[in-house]
Amino acid sequence: MKKTILIPTDFSDNAYSAAIYAANLAAEKKWALHIYHTYTSSSATFSPEELTEELANSELLKADQLILEFAEKLATQFPTVSIAHTCERGLLTEYLPKFARQEQFALIVMGTKGKTANHSVLVGSNTYSITEKSPIPVLAIPLGYETPTVKEVGLLTNFKDEELTVLHDFTGLFGNSYRLNLLHVKDTSVSSMEVDDRLDLWKYSIEKNENFTDLEVAVYPLIKEFEALDTVPEVINELITTLSLDLLLVTKTRKTFFNKLFNKSVSKELSLKLIIPTFFSKTN
Repeated sequence: MKKTILIPTDFSDNAYSAAIYAANLAAEKKWALHIYHTYTSSSATFSPEELTEELANSELLKADQLILEFAEKLATQFPTVSIAHTCERGLLTEYLPKFARQEQFALIVMGTKGKTANHSVLVGSNTYSITEKSPIPVLAIPLGYETPTVKEVGLLTNFKDEELTVLHDFTGLFGNSYRLNLLHVKDTSVSSMEVDDRLDLWKYSIEKNENFTDLEVAVYPLIKEFEALDTVPEVINELITTLSLDLLLVTKTRKTFFNKLFNKSVSKELSLKLIIPTFFSKTN
């Protein structure tokens, strides 16, 4: 069965930019697309200013009309890509994970911001909520990224087995013909020798399990006194910029590997501050 990318949308510019990214990826890999939208009673109807005589006599809801226009616009730009769509009433964070359980869906690609904080269903916190519930991997795309580039990939690591899972999921979809950078943010209370030893062993384990031949290690000390880099996400974003990464892999856990330092979810923080496309592992 052909792999299909599931694209949730709220019809914002960011959602369309993410859809372009997904369509380029689908065209490259000969996959299909499925656009998905959920609506509420308040968002389903046309305003008086929008209501024409033709619409007044139609059974189409506003959401139905918008998703048709969205799909047709995308199909015009990507005529070789098979595109389907679904529009249903409900909350995105509740309905999308259930809808994603269908066999053909391999990946969710979604934007990280939407129309406004009051009207969008794709703001950062909801992107994070989807990554927490989704039975398939989620690729979150910041505005401005429309062409998939996978040459320099970063994997946040703290030597957990879940990291092998997210890497396995990613390589299953994207292969392994890229440089993998292991990113470790080191607590200054831990000795450099101990970290180096663990990184060597972890690097060997990844090379053995995923057959990588191009793998680098980057360690960044977390110095809390640095006001410009005072949170883990800011340190990670600094690493992303320094290493010119194209894509970041994030392992979701209830207690992240930085919880002892900040008692926060790093994956949630990153979903609110993404600066490059970020791949989140599926929920078990």
